[in-house]
Parts: sequence; C-alpha cells; structure tokens
Amino acid sequence: MRGLKIKCTSCGKKGAALGCCIKRCRRSYHYPCARALSCRWDEEHFIMLCPEHHAEEFPSKQRSERPRKATRSPKEDSKMKELGHVSGHTETLTRWACLQSSKWVLCGSGLDSDGKDQLATFAKVSDATVLNSWSSNVTHLIAGVDEHGAAKRTMKYLMAILNGKWILKPEWLNACIEAGNHVCEEPFEINVDIHGTIQGPKQGRMCAMHKASKLFSKVQFYFMPDFPPSYKGDIQALVMAGGAAVLHRKPVPSATDMGKSTVIVYHNQNVSGVQELGDGNAFKLQQARTLARSVGATVVSQQWILDSIASFQLLPRK
Repeated sequence: MRGLKIKCTSCGKKGAALGCCIKRCRRSYHYPCARALSCRWDEEHFIMLCPEHHAEEFPSKQRSERPRKATRSPKEDSKMKELGHVSGHTETLTRWACLQSSKWVLCGSGLDSDGKDQLATFAKVSDATVLNSWSSNVTHLIAGVDEHGAAKRTMKYLMAILNGKWILKPEWLNACIEAGNHVCEEPFEINVDIHGTIQGPKQGRMCAMHKASKLFSKVQFYFMPDFPPSYKGDIQALVMAGGAAVLHRKPVPSATDMGKSTVIVYHNQNVSGVQELGDGNAFKLQQARTLARSVGATVVSQQWILDSIASFQLLPRK
C-alpha cells in the first residue's frame, strides 16, 4: 500500500513502487516510465539502477564470489518465461546479456498493436531502451509497413533518415528474439515509403556512417508568413535536423549568406503537391516568387522538403 503514495520521478504521478536498488537513492518509478528511461536492469534478480546510478554495479554482481544456486524457484522460472516470450529459456536471456543491446535505443513509428507488442517483448529480452517520442539518441527506428513493405512518412521516419539511423521492419525484432541474439539489420532495412520514394533510409545511414555533410547543410530557408504555425514548426525542425539555417526575418540581398543558397518556402494546401490555378496557392506562389527574385533565391513548397528528405537528396528546384 505504501507504493500507492510514492510519486514517480519521471511523470510525477503516484503509484511508483519501483525504486533504484542503490539504498541511498530516493528515486522511484512506474515500470513503464522506468523502461522508457536509460535504466539498467538485472532481470534475474528483478532489480534496476536509475539513470543517475546507471554506471554503478548491481548488488548481485558485488556478491558474485558467492556460489549461485543451480536452480530457480517456480516464481523465478515463471518470470523468465514471461520476459522471454520465446521458446524457453534462460540461455536466451544469458546470451542477450553478453551483447551491447543494452546500449540500443529503439523507437516505434506507425506500428499496429502486434508491432508494439513485439517491440515491448524485444526490449524485455534484450534490455534495450524504448522511447515513445523521437530523440537523437535513437539507434533503431522500427516502422510499420504495408503489404508492399512501404512505410508511412511520419515525423519520426523523416528524422531517422536525416540522422542516419537504422529504419527497420518489425520482422527484425522477431528474428532477433528467435535467434536469442543480434541479427544483422541490413536485410530488414526499409527502402521505400508509401509515396514510392526509395533508398532514403540507406542513403541517410551511409551519409552518417561516412560523416558526410548533412542534407541541407548548404541551404538556408525562409518560410512565408502565411505558413500554418503548427505545421511550420515541424518542417523547421526537420530542416534544422538536416543542417539548414532558418531565417526568421525576410531575407535581403546584403544579408544573404554567400555560402548557402536561399530557399523561400510557401505552403501548398493541395495534398497532392500539384498547384491548381484559381485557388489560394497561385497567389501564395506569386508572392514567394516576387520575394525570391528580389534576393536571388529559389522557391519551393513544403512538399519539396519532404520529398528531398525521403529520398535523401536535394531534388531539382523548379
């Protein structure tokens, strides 16, 4: 009952009965909150170290000179099977403990309920961290795909391309769980999105691997004032993740960075990305072109940015 009154260090809500195993530490968490953080876990002894004491030794390791029992209690065996969700057994969990999987940070994108369950199971047996939101610390993005193996262009998907992360089908999780070990990611790498754009994930990953310049490193963007604020924030976050500069004031010729090309971005309201004369797009486009001519810039819609990221190449600017 005491645990019902303890507040979670992460979310602040009561009912946080899971505490750090370091006696002097006063941090407590809900189990899902702790799993979302960089806690270290000792699945065999059902204890964890909070992020603050992540580098310290588990008490069980400090007593490692004492002989271990050859058998586990029925309760421990039941817990192991629950964590494994795999054919049996302690060997699977032992092999995972020898890997660097505890340093992996996974995030899901567009997963159905089965995919989310697979991700949760994988995290338990591998001791990897799972985040609900995007972070630059993510090492593997697990993305849901359709029957053609194509992924949706979510914010997480595009961010993962720009940051050169692994973008994998959920089948990779199952392959690792069944093998009880790390399985090569490359055969499971997603290479197409639902718009038919190909090879973006691999191109972004190879760029990061070779420490090449980021996609938009030689571009500075100015967003027209009529751009919807909420959508504008997401697009700006993407281009900045790609190394671009964002101009918050209308560009003038004398202030233009000669090392970067200036691009004026207008909001195309048509989902298809095709401009239709007679709607508001024609007027917006004309305004953007007038400004671009005055400062020697080019004009694109937000769709050009999304398509360029998805293919990880700067597409022609019309």
